[in-house]
Amino acid sequence: LKDMLYLVAAKCVGRQMDIEVQRAGLQFHVNMVLSPIRDGAGRVSGILCSLRDITAHKKLEASLRQMVEHQMQVIELKSRFITMASHEFRNPLAIIQTASDLLCTYDDKLPAEAKREELSRIRQSVRKISDLLDDVLLLGRVESGNLKFTPELLNLDDFCQYLISDFELLAGEGHHLVYVKPEVPQPVYADPRLLQHILGNLLSNAIKYSPLGSTVTLEVMQKNGHVILSVRDQGIGIPAEDQKNLFEPFHRASNVPHIPGTGLGLTIVQQAVELHGGTISFESQEEVGTTFIVKLPRRVPKAEPS
Repeated sequence: LKDMLYLVAAKCVGRQMDIEVQRAGLQFHVNMVLSPIRDGAGRVSGILCSLRDITAHKKLEASLRQMVEHQMQVIELKSRFITMASHEFRNPLAIIQTASDLLCTYDDKLPAEAKREELSRIRQSVRKISDLLDDVLLLGRVESGNLKFTPELLNLDDFCQYLISDFELLAGEGHHLVYVKPEVPQPVYADPRLLQHILGNLLSNAIKYSPLGSTVTLEVMQKNGHVILSVRDQGIGIPAEDQKNLFEPFHRASNVPHIPGTGLGLTIVQQAVELHGGTISFESQEEVGTTFIVKLPRRVPKAEPS
């Protein structure tokens, strides 16, 4: 302000600036205009200061800026989705096209085993496309706030054992799955559908990004009224430069371009965890492995008086 007053007095030229004013705990935005007052000889004899409250204008400006930024984010997400979808859909669609052409052209010449193999390839490709669409639709519900959260009292020990059994069948002999529980987990209030998605995605990623023969561990602990679920692998790890963006939609780490994926799973996992009032974090080192830690409140209601 002192410099502006000097310029107005020295150069006889008006100046204006926007300033923030704090008063009684409130913040105001003010537009200040400084104008020189000349005497009969043309010399500056004083300075006129006028103030105008522009708080509403600044709030509108900030709101419009946020809207523009949001629209830019939406445009970027749409662009990333189109790129991802064109890549992820291309391979399974090509497999379906090739297998169906083969069955149509050589139906009478192919042995029964070859036909079953081609039909299996078609089913797997359709399942991949269906899973991708499910992820996109689920992300849409998350972003619009329409993802339903329906908690119920859950036997967490049984839930985790069944989940590990399912993934043992999926992994076959390629990976060794371990369920660790220092003590039998107490029941927890959770949405079984969302919890299935949380742990299912983390276990699936652990298997996908780990070498054959490695171990994937699901550990359940209880501490200070919370349940702590950890999924640990011995995989390729996450590069340090990718870790800050790991939960962003469509983001994929720079060391997995050869491994199929959409970059949607962890975004949905994070939202599902937050719906439970929980948190998710991770620790990772390249070529050593990754551990995801999900912390959920048990949400045990108070006992009703008898």
